[in-house]
This record gives sequence, C-alpha cells and structure tokens, in this order.
Amino acid sequence: MLFNTNISGMLASCRMAACAVIFLTTAAYAAGDAEIVTSKPQTLPTLSYTNDKGLATQVNTAGKPLTALHFWATWCVPCVDELIQVDHSQKAYADKGFKVIALSLDGKNNRAKVQQFYKTHLITSLEANIDADMSIFKSVMLRGLPTTIFLNAEGKEIARAEGALDWEAKETKRFIENHLK
Repeated sequence: MLFNTNISGMLASCRMAACAVIFLTTAAYAAGDAEIVTSKPQTLPTLSYTNDKGLATQVNTAGKPLTALHFWATWCVPCVDELIQVDHSQKAYADKGFKVIALSLDGKNNRAKVQQFYKTHLITSLEANIDADMSIFKSVMLRGLPTTIFLNAEGKEIARAEGALDWEAKETKRFIENHLK
C-alpha cells in the first residue's frame, strides 16, 4: 500500500510539474511582444485536427498563398486579446487568400466551450477548431501559447511567432501583405 501511495504521489507531482511548465511558459510569452521569425521553407508532417463540426480534418493550404496555424486556449490570458486581433486579420485579408486555422488546445471534449468563447468574444471570422490530443502541438514542437506558424501555398513552414503577436503592428501587416502578393 505504501508503494502504491508513493507512485500515485509521484505521478501527481509529475502532472503538476508539466502543467506548471506550460503555465510558466505561457506567462513568459505574455511578458514580451512576439516577433515573426522567418525560416527557410520546412516540410511539416501531415497535420490533423478536429474542425468546428467535430470532424477530423487535415491542414490544407491549397490555393492559399499564406496560411497561419494559430495555437491558443481559452485559459491562456495573452491568447484572449490576441485571438480578437487574429479574427480581425482573417476578416481583413481573407479575400486576398489569407487563411487562419485557429487551433484551441482546450481538449477534445471542449468544442462547445470554444464555440461559446467565440460567441462571448465576438469571434466571427475563425472556425472553432481543436487540436484535440495536442498531436499538432507536439509534432511541430511548440514551446508554449500563443504561437502562430505561417505556411506557404505548398504547406511548408516559412515563419513562426512564439508568444503574443501584435497583429495590428505595421511589421505584422507588412509580413502578411508581402506573402499575399
């Protein structure tokens, strides 16, 4: 019995430590403004998520000169304000070929929670998608929230912003506009 208690305690401690790491990383991102860091185009693995209708969907960039995978969560304080800006950017640039795939990390059973969050915060241009099992989060080696990965028309990663990005900043708008030409 003592052995089982010790193992249960160790497992609980590990879960708490993992949550603390994600929380502290997210809090650190909130402290500074993120920058878009460009890179040589990198091939990503096939990325699947749960769309706003609850169906398994793969990331598809066909016909879009620029796609943004935006990772966020309802419990992430810096994500909330940023998601409103992301929504505005999607609306502003959609007719020019910009597509944002917003991916909530709230968990597979929380689609209704994410949809309610969208209603409450007047998010109207984004779908309520979920990275249900954090498979994309893990496969693209994210370190915290919020994070945005920019993909070209071939689906290759061309840039990344780790932390809260100012989507209203001239530099961010210039980056988006330059990739939509």
